[in-house]
Amino acid sequence: MRVSKIKSVLAVLALGAGIAVIPATTAQAAPGCWKSGTKWWCNNVGGAGVYRWEGVDGTTKRLVGRMNTTTSWFNGRSDCNHPIYNNGSGAGAPHPYRWIYTQADNGEWGWMSDKDIYNETNPLPALQPCAM
Repeated sequence: MRVSKIKSVLAVLALGAGIAVIPATTAQAAPGCWKSGTKWWCNNVGGAGVYRWEGVDGTTKRLVGRMNTTTSWFNGRSDCNHPIYNNGSGAGAPHPYRWIYTQADNGEWGWMSDKDIYNETNPLPALQPCAM
C-alpha cells in the first residue's frame, strides 16, 4: 500500500512539473516506397526542395524546384559518401548521403534529400553512386 502511494505522489509531482512518462516501445522500420505501374512512389515532406549539382566541378548545389505534393514518384536513389552530398539528416540517420532522383512539380529534374522522404528508400532502384 505504501509503495503505491509513493508511486501516486511521484506521478502527480511529475505531471505538475510538466514531465510526461511514456513507456518505451519497440522501434519500427518505416514501410518502403512502392512500385505502381512503371513508377516508384514514396510519401514525402510537402514543399521539399529538389536540387541539382552544377558548376565546372559539380559541387554547387542549386534549388531547381519543390515537391508540393506529399505522395510523389521517384526514379531511383544514389548514395555518395562525400561531405558535399551530406543531406543534413544528422548522425545516426539511416542514409545521410542518399539522394532520390525525381521531377519537381515545376517540371525540373533533380534530387530530393532522403531525409525528406518518410518511407524507407532501399526498395528504389540503385542508380550510379555519386550520380548527383
